[in-house]
Order: sequence, then C-alpha cells, then structure tokens
Amino acid sequence: MIPLGDARRRFGFPWMTCLLLAVGLIVFLYERRFPLDGLYGLRPAELGQRLGALQQAVGCLLVQGPGWLAPLVNLVYLWILGNKVEDACGPYGFFSLSLLCGLGGVVVAGFLAPYLPEEARLYGLAGVVAGLFGAYLTLYRGEGIRTLLPPIFLVRVPAFLHLLYWAGWEFVHLDLVALRAGKIGQILYPHWPFAGAFFLGLLAGPLFARSEFLWLRLKGRESPGLPAPGA
Repeated sequence: MIPLGDARRRFGFPWMTCLLLAVGLIVFLYERRFPLDGLYGLRPAELGQRLGALQQAVGCLLVQGPGWLAPLVNLVYLWILGNKVEDACGPYGFFSLSLLCGLGGVVVAGFLAPYLPEEARLYGLAGVVAGLFGAYLTLYRGEGIRTLLPPIFLVRVPAFLHLLYWAGWEFVHLDLVALRAGKIGQILYPHWPFAGAFFLGLLAGPLFARSEFLWLRLKGRESPGLPAPGA
C-alpha cells in the first residue's frame, strides 16, 4: 500500500515539516554518495564516554543508514505524520516533540548498550518517525490515513495498521542489512530504541498540542472544515 496522507489543515502551512523533510532528503542523497554511518550513525556504547557524544546523538537523528527503500519509507511517513502533528502542535511544538522522541530513542539505546555488540549503530530518523506515529495515534485518536491500494483503490487505512506496515519495513530492512554484513548479533537490536520513541510520542503528544486543537478535540470538532472557536 502507498500512504498518501491528508492535506486538510486548520492552522496553516507545515513549513517546519517541509524544512525537516528537505534536510532529511539532502542527508539521504549525501549518504548514498558518501556514507555517514562512521560519522553520525550513533554507537550506543559511546554515549557518555567521550566528548562530542551529545552532538553525535543529535546529529544522528536525520541519518538513515544503508539501503534505499526503508529510508525512503521513513521520509514519506515523516511528511504524512509530520504534516498532521505540526498542525496539532504548531511548528515549534512539533520540532520539540520530534527532537524529544528522537533523543528518547537514543536514551533507550544507551540503556541497552551493555547488552549490544560494540559495533552496533543507531540511525535516528526512524526513531523520530516512531515518535510521530505515537503522537498521531493519541492526537487524532487513530484516525485513518488516506492510502492508495494498487492498482486504483483509494481508502482510509487505520493508523495502527500503517504503524505495523512501517515497523515491518524497518524489521526487514535492518535485519537484512545485518545479515548481509554478517553481524548476526545486531538482528532485532535496532528496533527497541524505536519502541521507546513510539511510547514517548504516545504520552507526550498532547503535552505539545495547541490549546485550540485540544479544545476542538474535546468538542469533537477536529475536522479542518469546521469553523474555529469563536468564529
């Protein structure tokens, strides 16, 4: 299935999402030419052990790692989910929530570090997307995402099914990368930090939401076609 998202908005153009998407796309293309995993693919074992670990933790949040398909799927969902979460939270609330979720995944990776292979690396954009999934599910109550089912069917698929679909891509992609590299010990490891980011987004999403959005949700009037409060 091909997620298309929902262009309906109430609070303006999603410029922060577009900015993050543009940076993510530039990093993705740069990675294909000059692999960044040695520079910005975070090694959890290094957290707190050397200067620059914090900068690397932040820098890894838009790094997507090897391969093509799963990183592109991450960018697609960054647009689809970011567009709606930014509408609910505002550009700066959306950015802060994305940063919090991404760093939350890094913290989980740090806790797991003693049990991981030393060479294991974390690519943080998937953690940001996982957090946005959590925020979308709680802010929009699992509202379906407009989706193209080839060849011609246009339907709304529940957001939870999209989460499973996205997670499936991540499992297959990262495990195949580990298998091709002969790093059997890394199989299943990279997904746990993403689970931490997801639950953080699920809990923190409403804390970053606009008061107007929460008022509309309370009144059951989330549709962008309805008049704003006081109109």
